Parts: sequence; C-alpha cells; structure tokens
Amino acid sequence: LTNGRLPPGLDREEDEMIAAIRHILDASTRAGILAGIHCGSPEYAARAIEWGFGLVTVSTDTRMLAAVGRDNVSRTRELIPGSESSMPSAPTETY
Repeated sequence: LTNGRLPPGLDREEDEMIAAIRHILDASTRAGILAGIHCGSPEYAARAIEWGFGLVTVSTDTRMLAAVGRDNVSRTRELIPGSESSMPSAPTETY
C-alpha cells in the first residue's frame, strides 16, 4: 500500500491509511463479512466501532501483560517498607 514508506503500526492516522481501512470495511460489509481490526488503544477501538467494525482489539497481549506486570511489581514495592530506595525501578519500555 505505501511501498515501505510508512512503518508498520497500530492506530494509523495517515489519510491514505484511513482511506484503506475504510475501503476494507466497506468491502467486507458489502460482502456480508464481519470486519475486525487490531487497535492499540481504547480510543482507537471506539473510533473503529463508530466506523462500523464489528470486532476490535484494544491492545496486544504483550502490552497488556507488560502493563499488568509493571503495575504488580510497583504495587509490591509500595508495600515493602524501605523498598523505594533499595530496589531498581521497574522497566518503562513497552512492547
């Protein structure tokens, strides 16, 4: 579609990508096929539902697992007296 000009990714905002997404949705609707789209955020998923997608994701498994793991480690550290200064911080990189 873009001949490698755009990197792969979720939640596309480029006009040509939105047009392609909408074209695919229109074609699947005309064919009676339920259209689905992978989204990277709840906001984009809600937008896709407004467009007419019948199935959306709100993140990837990896991102959700990483977020829950990071939150659990942070909460555990909060519960251990004195742990704030003696333990390394949790990683902030997302996948």
